[in-house]
Amino acid sequence: MGYQEAIESHINECIRRIDIIRNHMNANGDADKDVCNKNIDVLKITISAMQELKMYKDGKLCLIPEDVYGKQCEELDRYKELGTLEEVREAVEKQKRKKPCASNRCYVCPRCGLVTSLKIKHNYCDACGQRIDWSVEE
Repeated sequence: MGYQEAIESHINECIRRIDIIRNHMNANGDADKDVCNKNIDVLKITISAMQELKMYKDGKLCLIPEDVYGKQCEELDRYKELGTLEEVREAVEKQKRKKPCASNRCYVCPRCGLVTSLKIKHNYCDACGQRIDWSVEE
């Protein structure tokens, strides 16, 4: 017997017991209605728990508390705003200083090839954002 059949069997047994208790209450006027109703409530809770277990096993129910789930979704959204892994790696790579190819009058970005006048030494390429290394090697 698989889990689904076992759960269904347990639910059916709880329903059968509820019917027995109700029939007992109807047939016996001296039955302790409070005790009977408490037993019925326990069986209903058991049925509900079994139904939730079945939904969980079928992948239709998540047992993570809603506040935790909400925080996880917010965190995931923040990560999505950063971009894809490739975009993040590219952004990190652009932050590493790279020497431009320079002549007497201009320099060329080592990443995208943008030609810029040496009169204006930017720390970053205007076209692609690559960080430029202007340090002088000894």
